[in-house]
Amino acid sequence: MAQLTITRRAVCAFFICAALLSAMRAPSRAASTPTIDAALGVFVPTSTSSTVEQNFPIFPGSSVTQSGNVGLEVSMQPHFIFGNYQISGLFLSQHEAVSGGIEQPTISETITQVPVMIEDASGLIGPVKLGGGLGYDFVSYPGAHGSSAGSGVLGDTFVQIGLGSGTALEAKYFFGERSALSGVFAGIAVKL
Repeated sequence: MAQLTITRRAVCAFFICAALLSAMRAPSRAASTPTIDAALGVFVPTSTSSTVEQNFPIFPGSSVTQSGNVGLEVSMQPHFIFGNYQISGLFLSQHEAVSGGIEQPTISETITQVPVMIEDASGLIGPVKLGGGLGYDFVSYPGAHGSSAGSGVLGDTFVQIGLGSGTALEAKYFFGERSALSGVFAGIAVKL
């Protein structure tokens, strides 16, 4: 139930922020203003287990599974003198469950990640935009008790396929030293 509440709050916050940003930008859409995109989608981890869990042992015979959850993104393309770079911030969530084993208690928790990325978005082939970059991922999970043990540097690569009228399909692959940082964000991006 707590996971569903987090998802509802995140989706509501996304739409409120998108509406506010769009309303603030509507009066003046000059060429010098930065381009802002917002995307709503899902985050799917590409690993079967997380390495952020450093505070409890995984006993033999236990199984660790991860599943995807909500993903939100806001990207801004400031008008730099050099290059076609964008700054992206994301809210990614995944669910992890540890079960089985003789002495292993069943553990079920949601891991939240907030990666902040600087990306090169200069690869254009018609309506397709290709890019990638580096950033830092702020990881939070219940077992950490405020610790940043899962946080770290990560990279990403992405593709965006324009659908017209300011919308695009987007897929980003995140990779890092820790398997909790690896996964795919897929969603629909809207230009604000």
